[in-house]
Amino acid sequence: MNNMVSLFQKSSPGVRAILIHTVFAVFKIIYVLFWAPGLFFEEAQYWLWSKYLDWSYYSKPPLIAWINYSSTSIFGDNELGVRINAIVCGWFIAFFVYRIAHDLTKNQRKAMWASLSLLIFPYFWIISIFFTTDSLVTLFWVVALYFLLRFVRRKSISGIYMGVAIGMGLLSKYVMALFVPFVLTYIFLFHREKYRSPALYLGLVIAGLMCFPIVYWNYIKDWVTVRHLGHLAGDSAEYSLINSLKYLG
Repeated sequence: MNNMVSLFQKSSPGVRAILIHTVFAVFKIIYVLFWAPGLFFEEAQYWLWSKYLDWSYYSKPPLIAWINYSSTSIFGDNELGVRINAIVCGWFIAFFVYRIAHDLTKNQRKAMWASLSLLIFPYFWIISIFFTTDSLVTLFWVVALYFLLRFVRRKSISGIYMGVAIGMGLLSKYVMALFVPFVLTYIFLFHREKYRSPALYLGLVIAGLMCFPIVYWNYIKDWVTVRHLGHLAGDSAEYSLINSLKYLG
């Protein structure tokens, strides 16, 4: 034990952050195996979708069902088979928060504490134990933000990687679409020269192409998801794009 403590103390702040989040990930697995309650209704719904794979679904994009299908094929139809995905998402969210903080501060210790600060947020614990679309969209939002910072500061090719992350986020939850206007506004205000980079437009095209399963499924289903989201936006009567945009605003 003393050797382990000594090794931990001698390691870099980045390694410490990874080790701490890994230890918490192991504890989450133990919690899911022995103490956690059964799947709550939203987790169970997405698990059920994984038994009927499709291009998309009534209220959400398809990625969560595809991932549940893969994980339960490995771990079985049980709580761990579903929630292992949330635990993995949480670990990678923490990793990319560290990378973002390090890029911004160039300080490993500050980046470590930025990453570890996730552990005080109840929301982080929820999405890193219980597997919903929020687990996925939070991960891909953070990944997209990481590549945005790399795109505007150093590597233009990161614009393509950002587009892939946006596409994965759109396959997770539709709110990811809001990332695009935020990005374009940020670039316009602070890094306008990046509008000349082909990687930005290629990345956005890739993100759009990745939405093909959603668009195709809605096309053959009479755009039922569009009407559903319109009603959720507050348009409880007959669907109206104007009313939906008004409530969104």
